[in-house]
Amino acid sequence: MPFCSRCGSQVGMAGEAFCSICGTPLVTADSPALTLQPVYVPPLYAPDPRGVHYVPQMIVPMRMKNTTIATVLSIFIVGAGQIYAGRVARGLGTIALVSLVGVAAYLTFSLLGLLLVIPFIVGIFAWQVYDAYALAKKYNEHIRIHARPPW
Repeated sequence: MPFCSRCGSQVGMAGEAFCSICGTPLVTADSPALTLQPVYVPPLYAPDPRGVHYVPQMIVPMRMKNTTIATVLSIFIVGAGQIYAGRVARGLGTIALVSLVGVAAYLTFSLLGLLLVIPFIVGIFAWQVYDAYALAKKYNEHIRIHARPPW
């Protein structure tokens, strides 16, 4: 009596084409054998004639910069938004510029000097808040297009 090649159970009748337990096709001496056709499977990577095999590295996802965080940081701490967006020198330069203008005006003209320079400091403040927002937006756009940080 023949046995099923998959489950090992005995097959009762000689004319059965499938196992009654698991349903596996049966190959007997009087039935034609199942033929397997070769199938071409292309290699995952193109073969290199020099024998060097290149395996591509996994791309690390880049973290985007949040424009809201950059703006809020710039509002509370002058230059912090630029530093968050990755432009450390620009952020430190903004901090130095606002501090230098404020200290120089106070030392030169005392309290009246600060009142005269306040519009200039407010202008720098407004510019650096917008600049932090624009830098974070530019950073994100560059990552979307080129998949690497711009600076």
